[in-house]
Amino acid sequence: MKLVALGDSTDVSLVDYVRLGYQRLLYADSDTVNLAASPLQAVTVKGFTTPHVRVIDVSQPSTVVELPGQVARLTDGYAITATPVPVYQSMGPQPPVRQNLLFAFTEEQAKQPAWIEANSPSQWHGAGNSADLVIITHHDFKGAAGTLAEQRASQGLVTRVIDVQDAYDEFSYGAKDPQAIRDLLARAKATWQRAPRFVLLLGDATSDPRNYIGDAMLDFVPTKMVPLEVLKSASDDWFVDFNDTGYPQIAIGRIPVQTAAEAATVVGKLVQYDSTAAGAGWTKSGTFISDTNDPTLRVAFTDETHTMEQHVPTALGQDEILVGSMDLAAARSAILSALDTGSLLVTYVGHGGDTSWSTSNLFTAADAAALSNGAQLPVLSTLNCLNGLFEDPSTDSLAEALLKAPAGGAVAVLASSSLTDAEPQLLLGTRFYDALFASTGVSLGEALMTAKTSDVKESVRQSFLLFGDPSMKLRK
Repeated sequence: MKLVALGDSTDVSLVDYVRLGYQRLLYADSDTVNLAASPLQAVTVKGFTTPHVRVIDVSQPSTVVELPGQVARLTDGYAITATPVPVYQSMGPQPPVRQNLLFAFTEEQAKQPAWIEANSPSQWHGAGNSADLVIITHHDFKGAAGTLAEQRASQGLVTRVIDVQDAYDEFSYGAKDPQAIRDLLARAKATWQRAPRFVLLLGDATSDPRNYIGDAMLDFVPTKMVPLEVLKSASDDWFVDFNDTGYPQIAIGRIPVQTAAEAATVVGKLVQYDSTAAGAGWTKSGTFISDTNDPTLRVAFTDETHTMEQHVPTALGQDEILVGSMDLAAARSAILSALDTGSLLVTYVGHGGDTSWSTSNLFTAADAAALSNGAQLPVLSTLNCLNGLFEDPSTDSLAEALLKAPAGGAVAVLASSSLTDAEPQLLLGTRFYDALFASTGVSLGEALMTAKTSDVKESVRQSFLLFGDPSMKLRK
């Protein structure tokens, strides 16, 4: 078919569509064929390579029907003859369709399921449920989730472990969708007899949930990518921001693990942390690390560090590492030594990337993975950019490396998944410490949620995430 303009070069033709009707041979291509046939008119389709031929009437997708057919052997293969019956539209009294849509194929072409798995029905949408802490996890990590649930139950928290697949089954017809998790939590907040105060997402997520890149990382408990001031990045707060105001309504945290061994390691740290002896020496000190000042910024990192120090109790020792006053090798040595010694709190103020502090690899994810501070595990606050970019499918962020370090690291990390400005980062940090030390009974998640209800910039509120258990309390 060729469309030809009849006028000169100024001739313009606008074509809506072209419909071409033609007769075709009823002959299978690779043992499958789609065809149209009139009701009650027998049709014969040839060209099949095996006698195991089936004909399905798909005129009404909601009520497909398999037609009886007669298979005959021919010199060049097999043929099937079937007669479609009249099909009526599903809505109201309508005449039958003029032509039936049929699909013929051999059984060898039928798709087979990759696997079949028994489903245990759940009832998380029911109003009779109760929980203080909800752990949403992948079935690969339910062993570690159960261990943590027992630990929190022993501390008086009613804890429920929910398989993320149950959220999909109940709230998105089995389809994987972050919205299903949010809908489950909204239902729990609004209708459960005891509404949850804490939500822990136990499992890693990725910005490439369909695995277009082809990396091995799997999307165990998905996150939500939201548009922020500079980037579109992960914000787990979206799951509990039921009114879309930018403020979380339940304290939430994530443990972004990819294997059962990693889950056991991080949960083991949480359990061990709770058994720390009251008054242990390392719990009486805090380490404050300042990057080299950046003259392009309106505030100095050293000044911000001193401000953070003013928002912790005077009884907490304050060890400073001011990177701008020493060379890189000495600064790295001082940081590694301080982290391996152990502190209640570690605070870093400065520049950062997804796997490092500063612009000079002052402290890296590889350094974090090699820490040997054992059970002397700090809560680490990074007031910088991108240390919490956990959704990167190609590598672990610095926050992840600190959590998963096998011989030390951190028990919880506050970090950002995006690029944000230094001043609102500082405001969030000071408000977080104010809330954390305001009461002996406040948890990390509650303190962070309180900090985010202040006048903190929205992009900072949404991107700064808690990597750890939001129900955990600081050992003071």
